[in-house]
Amino acid sequence: MNVGELWAELELDASSLGEDEWVVRRVNPESRCDVLLGIEGASRRRGLLVRVVNSAISGSVEYPRSRGFETRDVSLANCPRTHTTLGVLLTDPAFMDIFTRLVDDIVQRLVETTDDSESVVEMTNRLKVWQWFMEKAGTEGLRQEAQRGLYGELLFLRDYLLTHLSPLAAIQAWVGPSGGNQDFQWARRACEVKTTAAKHHQKLRIANELQLDTRAVNVLWVYHLSLDARRGSGETLPEAIDSIQTAIAHDALAVEHFTALLLESGYHPAQAERYHSTGYTVRNATFYHVTDGFPRITEDQLPNGVGDVSYSVSVTECQHFKVPASEVEQAIRT
Repeated sequence: MNVGELWAELELDASSLGEDEWVVRRVNPESRCDVLLGIEGASRRRGLLVRVVNSAISGSVEYPRSRGFETRDVSLANCPRTHTTLGVLLTDPAFMDIFTRLVDDIVQRLVETTDDSESVVEMTNRLKVWQWFMEKAGTEGLRQEAQRGLYGELLFLRDYLLTHLSPLAAIQAWVGPSGGNQDFQWARRACEVKTTAAKHHQKLRIANELQLDTRAVNVLWVYHLSLDARRGSGETLPEAIDSIQTAIAHDALAVEHFTALLLESGYHPAQAERYHSTGYTVRNATFYHVTDGFPRITEDQLPNGVGDVSYSVSVTECQHFKVPASEVEQAIRT
């Protein structure tokens, strides 16, 4: 029985519950810790409940919370004092479908943990990934600009890194979804991918003063893709993802890492139908070498007290720094 069906059964049993009471059912009995699905009486909220020994919880742990869910301690009548029940609770019915997938993901991963401490760490880490997903996509899916940006990153990953590196090395170089200063980093090299759709006077949006800072790398490129987005033509976002999954299918670790990065980027296969109507065609693809004289703002240029600077760079002013794709490919190979 799947998670959604089990919750539907529990809701029938919850009709007579009072405030702060729960009806619960254990799932995955092979898990090291007690993993329960439950319905809270007063609010009828759905929840994933994980019971662990008190010593498994660090005093400094911060429970992730986001649109659609919160994490907190839950009081269950039969929970011994030596244990704590961690609850991941649905806070907005609009997120019910996504929440069900979140819980199913965590339940499956908890089976593989060996003790309560590891279960808490695994649960917290997965919730952080889903937290990023909720913030970037939620129930509505990625916005058009975010879809276009993700497509551009996938093209660089597929057409350059996967062509010259092993699947796992290529996927591990994609650090943007996890908070890297640039979208891709490998062997002290980095590449920041920028996509635009405007036909004239194109500008590159720079998120912060570290994005084009070269102090931590030997070489940094900006890969600018001018895209034409149309309904019914070009390559769609799900098609690009499918092509990468096919290319790395023989490497299980690469597949697992790629799937996690897609989620961190705000993409989940359950929402793929939202992205099938728009296809992308590359009008122009250009690499720029970020070096002395490149139009940019870096951290060392800022006055004390100034930070989090976002700005735009005119594509016209970048033309003096254009390099052939072959130069980038050669650097990837070596």
